[in-house]
Amino acid sequence: EVSQCPSCAEGALLDRAYTLAAAGDVDALMAEVVRQSFEVSESQIATSSSNPQGRNPADFPSALALSATRDKAIPQLHEALYDSHWAVRATAADVLGDIGHGVHEVKGRMTQLLSDSQPWVRRNAAEAIAHIGFADGEFVGEVCGALSDDDHRVRRNAAYAWIANPQSSDEAVDALSTTLADDDRYV
Repeated sequence: EVSQCPSCAEGALLDRAYTLAAAGDVDALMAEVVRQSFEVSESQIATSSSNPQGRNPADFPSALALSATRDKAIPQLHEALYDSHWAVRATAADVLGDIGHGVHEVKGRMTQLLSDSQPWVRRNAAEAIAHIGFADGEFVGEVCGALSDDDHRVRRNAAYAWIANPQSSDEAVDALSTTLADDDRYV
């Protein structure tokens, strides 16, 4: 297990996680992802004066390593998008986004997550959609809706999804033009 070394430096934890990934042990990594999602989610999103937004709750060694398993992890990650705990959903969306193109079977669920009650899930789903890609006319309404989300991180990643996947639709142009007046300069 990656976590059997609580005093290990981050590099050592990453090495352990990537060893599991290289061995193709997706089940062990998924178990670690679920465990670490519960364990680190609240501390990851805690804010400080140096990081007023907090860190992505999916930013931990086993999640990073799981993305290295590529296609092998897609079925388990797809299932994790339905988990009852928000941090597991956020992590699964983040890892699937890291895998990127080729995980088209999760796009429908990913767009549903743009309406999740937890902002980190919505944020990571929007970024994943940017990396996975979508066809012209696909999910226009869902991604446009995310451009007006209450959370600036979601709006920023929805705008990024449009930049990564240019669309030619009146709805997209109207929604994107509202981002020009956004209070967050990164949107």
